[in-house]
Amino acid sequence: MFRNLFWFDEQGKRYETDIIAVAVNRLFIFEAKGALLPDRIRTGNFAKAKSFLKDTHGFAGTQAGRLAHEIKRRSDGLPMFTEDGHKIITLTADMAEEVIAFSLTIDQLGTIANARQLLETVGILDDKAFRVPPLMVSEFEKVLEALPDEIYRLHYLTRRHQLYGAVDIIGDELDVFATYVMRGFSSLPPQGYNSISALGASYYLDNFIQGGHVVFPPGSSLANTRYFDRVLRYMVERKPDRYLDLAFSVLDIPADIQQRFEEMMKELRAAAQKLDSDQIQVGSVPVKRGLMSLVVAGSVYGDMDREVRNDALTRGLADAIVNRGVQSGFLIGRELGFEQYPYSVSLFLRMKPSEASSKS
Repeated sequence: MFRNLFWFDEQGKRYETDIIAVAVNRLFIFEAKGALLPDRIRTGNFAKAKSFLKDTHGFAGTQAGRLAHEIKRRSDGLPMFTEDGHKIITLTADMAEEVIAFSLTIDQLGTIANARQLLETVGILDDKAFRVPPLMVSEFEKVLEALPDEIYRLHYLTRRHQLYGAVDIIGDELDVFATYVMRGFSSLPPQGYNSISALGASYYLDNFIQGGHVVFPPGSSLANTRYFDRVLRYMVERKPDRYLDLAFSVLDIPADIQQRFEEMMKELRAAAQKLDSDQIQVGSVPVKRGLMSLVVAGSVYGDMDREVRNDALTRGLADAIVNRGVQSGFLIGRELGFEQYPYSVSLFLRMKPSEASSKS
């Protein structure tokens, strides 16, 4: 994580970014908008309120979008400097496959702060600007403290940003967070809904906090089965390629889908014991609800050449994504005789629209 960094465009104009954090292939941008709401706004003057919010929080989208565009445009990366000109890091496109930006606030913007479409309609936000949800610093701190570890914190911020782009949310940050804890974001928004109300959800939050951290109830999509808890811990420990995507996928899969996957793996294991060692089968279960367009695939196989195995599993995962009509997928492979490990191989694949159409 880096604070108060500067960068230059091709014309030599200098720009400042308040906070950036790089997590594998994701770039997090935080623009600090510390201005307190002045009294002239609190009296209900809409024109002045609109102008103030547009010039502060609305401008955060312009700042974040400008940086994201410059990173992707620079084939050799974008150097970031301190104020005195010392280079700190060069941001490259592979660090910013996904850009997640937030506007940090000191003041409470109210229950419509996350109603993006409403704020665009009244002209406070530009519908063409990069989407930047507001986060009140004091509430943000409570969220980070309550989540159990860094994977959950990164997952919350990533899916929180996606949800902001998909649906208007009526409620403050703790209402949104309570909704995440109690049910998860993977099933949101419900089909056909342009807005959802989370008002009052934060009143129930204390019921799900033990020892300072949240405990996800059984009805939440974040409540894993015992096996998937093992998978998640093993992924975080080993950090395979695209391990954040893999870990996020585990957190996105509701327990009922996890149970269906485990039953499928039992069937695949029984079949693998009867197959020749050079044969491999891939099964899959789709997750198509709310934000999620994902398939979880699995395979159980005997002793075989590693390169042959990986090629077969990658092709099987790609076919599962196309056949299930989803955008991405992850695969868990288990080799017979190594059941003491949660998995032997894990893969993540996100298909580009052109790839999906060419394979269908």
